[in-house]
Amino acid sequence: MVRLYAKDKERIEKLEQSEAGRKFLRRKCKTVSTTKSYVRGAFIFAEFFDKTIPQIVAEYQTDAEKNPYKAWDKWEMVFEDYADHLKAKYPKGSTAATYFAAAVGLINANVPSSAEIHPKTPKAYSRSIPPITIEDLRIVRNIADERERAFIDVLKDTGISRADAVRLTYKDVKRAIEDPNVRSHKIGMYREKEHVEYETWLGPNAIESLRIFFDIRKRLGEQITDESWVFALKGNNQPLEPPSLSAVFRRLSHRSGIEITPHKLRKFFETYITAGGAHPLVAKYWMGHTIHADVDSRYIIPPENLQRDQYMKAYNKIDLEAKVVDEREQRIQAIRDNLRMLGKSEEEIRMATMSLRRASNIEEAIKKVLRDSNEPEDPNGCPNGTHCSERFEEINESNLLSYLQNGYQIVHNLQNGRVIVKR
Repeated sequence: MVRLYAKDKERIEKLEQSEAGRKFLRRKCKTVSTTKSYVRGAFIFAEFFDKTIPQIVAEYQTDAEKNPYKAWDKWEMVFEDYADHLKAKYPKGSTAATYFAAAVGLINANVPSSAEIHPKTPKAYSRSIPPITIEDLRIVRNIADERERAFIDVLKDTGISRADAVRLTYKDVKRAIEDPNVRSHKIGMYREKEHVEYETWLGPNAIESLRIFFDIRKRLGEQITDESWVFALKGNNQPLEPPSLSAVFRRLSHRSGIEITPHKLRKFFETYITAGGAHPLVAKYWMGHTIHADVDSRYIIPPENLQRDQYMKAYNKIDLEAKVVDEREQRIQAIRDNLRMLGKSEEEIRMATMSLRRASNIEEAIKKVLRDSNEPEDPNGCPNGTHCSERFEEINESNLLSYLQNGYQIVHNLQNGRVIVKR
């Protein structure tokens, strides 16, 4: 759902005033997002050339009619200079390549195919965006509210882009929400960017989060209909636009200290669903990528029931409600139990848990929590000179005997060979 701003509309109206501009809009600007970037690119080209768009097109047409070979030589040099200009102005990202393609499209929209020019496009700078790890995603999800959690779960369960996500309505997810027996739900999608119809799936996490999210919206008085937006503005049924959805995740990143974006969730889906056993081509299909080979689309993409089986078998790799038994989480849970035994408040335990889960060095973080949880002792070994408090330590097994000889007891054996003891 890309918005055309006043300046964009002004440029389009200006293009509509000439035949060259109208052909460019009709033949090259097929979607709102393409129109927005291509129209800007055409005017940047005109500014670089220091001529109007009709004048540029007329000059190329004249050159091509006189001698197409000389025209191609001349204009390839023009476009080489223009590419250098764009790369200097937009050194990173795909902006230079997009505006360059717009300029080429402007020319080619106004000449027969035999006279089209095909200069070398400047290479787009592409930064590899790693997926968020499942450990970090669990941390972010734990501090998210019900609305944010629904957004997280839908994006990570489906692998869809933010542009596709903001078009989802209640009708798309209705059966999953209203039928308590549904654990996976197919959604038919259309990816405007690649002009592709595709299917994807909601898994148990997203379905449960959506049930809670829509129940809250109903309790707050919203009238839910088939047209109600899934990714809606807070407090009303107006749809989020892609930049607004990204802003939701920026706020989550700020609160959690962990970078999370819609695209990182899309990468998470692709990485982990294939690690779970889903065929890479099927995963791309679920994400709305174009599958060019006809044999792939016809034979590799299985029918619905087999897709469902493949998705659910792979789902354990993206299931955030699965019981976590990794070493780090086990250690954190043991510390939580110890803090409760010390009589710490739930707020103190929650804050300690958050610090442990966010810590880059879990060893140092555990030492700090244990150190902070132990009350200071007086020379007689009793805190504040009044009573003796339990003290907790996490130690190596090699040191266990000496601790036991000094009055410590074993509280918890960890999978990594370390032991939590108390005195």
